[in-house]
Amino acid sequence: RQKLCQALRARGLEGDAVVLLQGGEELSVYDTDTNWDFKQESNFQYLFGVKEPGCFAALRVRDAHGVLCIPRMEKMYEAWCGPVKPP
Repeated sequence: RQKLCQALRARGLEGDAVVLLQGGEELSVYDTDTNWDFKQESNFQYLFGVKEPGCFAALRVRDAHGVLCIPRMEKMYEAWCGPVKPP
């Protein structure tokens, strides 16, 4: 994250600039009950270490402070997809 923010500052992005990033999403196959095997977007995984789909992140360019937003899964989700990992 530090290297990315240094490169952005070198290109003139300064002040209170914030970069918003979106991780990968699951893709359905033909209908909604079957999905392709999920693979996180490589840069997002490198910057934030996240392998789960549906995440977003904000990165403040000034000091490389990052905030990760993960989706909140309902309890019913566990019945179909297994245990929900805590944040």
